[in-house]
Amino acid sequence: MKRAGLLLVLLSVGCGAAALDWRNHASFRTSGAGQDVKIAQIEPGENVKAGISQNVHYVAVALDTVFFRDLPGLRDRSVVMGIEIDGVLDDNKKLRGVLDVKESVSKHAFLSFDNVMAVQPFLYRGRAITITVHFRAIPKNDVPIVSQATLAKLGAKLDPLKRDMVDQAGEKFTQVLGALGGGTKTWSYSFTLYPPDSTHKDKPEMLFTATRHVLLAIPPADAPKALRAKLNPYKLIEHLKMRGNRLIDSRNGEDFVDSPYIVLNITRFKRYPTQDDTKLAQARKQADKFIDERNFEMVPTILKTINVEIANDKVLTQREKNLERAQNDIREVAVQAEVAEATAKEREKKRGGLTGKVDKIDTRVKEIASSRAALTAELKELDAKKETKKRLKKKMELKEKLAPLAAEEERLKAEQATATTEMSKPWEEAASLRTKQLKMLNGILAEHAPILEPHEIQDTEFKIRQLASKTESLFQQLARDVSEVKAIIAELDTRIQEIKKSDESQNKVIDDLKKEQDKFRKDMETRLAKVMTDAKLNGVRAVYKPKWYEKGWVWSLITVGTLAATGIVLYFTVFKKGDEDTTPGVGVPNLGGLTAK
Repeated sequence: MKRAGLLLVLLSVGCGAAALDWRNHASFRTSGAGQDVKIAQIEPGENVKAGISQNVHYVAVALDTVFFRDLPGLRDRSVVMGIEIDGVLDDNKKLRGVLDVKESVSKHAFLSFDNVMAVQPFLYRGRAITITVHFRAIPKNDVPIVSQATLAKLGAKLDPLKRDMVDQAGEKFTQVLGALGGGTKTWSYSFTLYPPDSTHKDKPEMLFTATRHVLLAIPPADAPKALRAKLNPYKLIEHLKMRGNRLIDSRNGEDFVDSPYIVLNITRFKRYPTQDDTKLAQARKQADKFIDERNFEMVPTILKTINVEIANDKVLTQREKNLERAQNDIREVAVQAEVAEATAKEREKKRGGLTGKVDKIDTRVKEIASSRAALTAELKELDAKKETKKRLKKKMELKEKLAPLAAEEERLKAEQATATTEMSKPWEEAASLRTKQLKMLNGILAEHAPILEPHEIQDTEFKIRQLASKTESLFQQLARDVSEVKAIIAELDTRIQEIKKSDESQNKVIDDLKKEQDKFRKDMETRLAKVMTDAKLNGVRAVYKPKWYEKGWVWSLITVGTLAATGIVLYFTVFKKGDEDTTPGVGVPNLGGLTAK
């Protein structure tokens, strides 16, 4: 059960005419997906699994639904709702806004506000977050004025980083709830969610965690017993589920309207979510478009623009800026590698260029080798025969022919090596750039994993493995040692295993908490069973509640009274014997300062 900081709420419910002071609510969560979203108890370890860390996580807060009923004086009235959120802005000011005007419905004055307010992502500073909802009836002649002042005109979204918008919404809040409709009351309900590492960390229902919070109002202790039994939230959740942002009673398939409730959705991000309207986001998008279209000539200019916008950005933390710069450097290297590969392929297509030259040299070298082989064979044949002047002359001629062929072959092989090196140079450059790109991607995981979302880690891992396969093929084509590429993949595998171990460690903490909760529940069940057993063994005395006239203090009072009455009778009948002058003043009893009239 959650003790809410209630400013002022007096709600009258349909079960009786008396107003109820709703000061508490029970906090639950949603589970499941699609059409089968149910309301569930808070799981152990939520502060570990869904915890929000100070100066690490960005947080978006969405007040999905606010439902109230039987607010005094609001039946058949136009009602405006105001919102205040404390703990978001750095200067300790409150986020304020007013929602669209609603007409209360039915004799119970149902008020239901959907998609109430969305607070755009902000860097969580570790403060308690207090949310207050205000309801106020407004005169009909003020409805048009209020309608123009509501957050509905701003899209019901507030960006804490845009102070002009925040200030404008705050002014409207003051105008509507502080000035219009004098004489009408404002009903307010407030609740606070504390940092996960605060002194309230053992009370998960009171923590600011990244999940969907469902707050169900609890009738006060002095409410009628039948009402408290009917609206026991821990029994109600067995029959409740979510449809969109509304609670549905599964017993009849209709909206749940028996008690007030609030649905709050909190989302965390490891980095500031991409905003399409920022100059940095637009520059990134343009760079990626140029790369996809292979318009590489335009990329260097836009990459410089990105670096400028990173430096000028007032939202990103230094760590996020470092990540942005690293990703921008990877774009630059990737483009250089693409250009090198394209150049290499283009040269291969040109048969009259270096490739043709290498082919011609190779053909000539083969011809020379064949000629030398024939001359050498003939020379050996002459050497095997008896030497004569004629044969000696022939050998001299063969040697004279072999000498220039050997020189030509050596020269052609040198030209061939030079041409081959020149031809493979773009491929060598491409291989080196791909290796550099691999190392930079691996560096992203090494240095920035704490602020990468899980899907970004998976995406980076996929890119590394895909690029490594491509780079390994390049190395094999160039007859280079692929051990460098394999070492990068081994480093990646090690790092991914470390990330998985961290996740497994977190899951183990959650599992241990669940086991501890199960053990506590079993202990409580055992103790309860023992109490019930003892009660049965002791019979009626263990469960019997004596009536008032059977209690000891009542009989003690009767005994004392009887003795006092007996003493008075004896005094007047035995000791005094009607002689009033012997003991004057005794006939008037002392009543503790009260005087009998």
